[in-house]
Amino acid sequence: YKQLLKKMENLKETKEEVKLPGYQKIMDLLNNWDTKSDTEKMAVVDMQSTYSSLSKDLKDEVNTLSTSKTGKEFMDLCKEQEELKTAAEEEEEEKQKEENKAKVQEYQNSLASAQNEYNVYSQYAKSLEDDLAYAQQVGEDTTDIQAQIITNNQMLASLQQQITYYEQMISALQS
Repeated sequence: YKQLLKKMENLKETKEEVKLPGYQKIMDLLNNWDTKSDTEKMAVVDMQSTYSSLSKDLKDEVNTLSTSKTGKEFMDLCKEQEELKTAAEEEEEEKQKEENKAKVQEYQNSLASAQNEYNVYSQYAKSLEDDLAYAQQVGEDTTDIQAQIITNNQMLASLQQQITYYEQMISALQS
């Protein structure tokens, strides 16, 4: 009688545990394992604590299903997926580094071009100042030269902004 009572209590316990959402989530994932994407399969890694909290009977059920669907017990499957997840994250990080490296090179090229342009406009500014001084010395009209100086100074300011932008982008990508 006591043995029968104990079996009924275990059966009741198991039925109650089957209703646990964590257990159901694990079982659903394993039941549909073949249709899941690699990313979805990696979700098993986050289910280790749920698995650990299950009763021995439910762990056995999970392991039986896991072995039939994947060829591995659940915790071994978790370890395998964790390794795959880590490898995927490292690969993504390496890809991001390569993309950043390419962007840095692109910004460095743009920076060098902007700096060269800035140097050309700076030399032109000196030439305009000399022209202005000469025009004032000989009493010529300086309106055109002054307009060119203003336009040139605007271009220098714009180039300085570009240079600052490229330097900031390079700095951000390298950190």
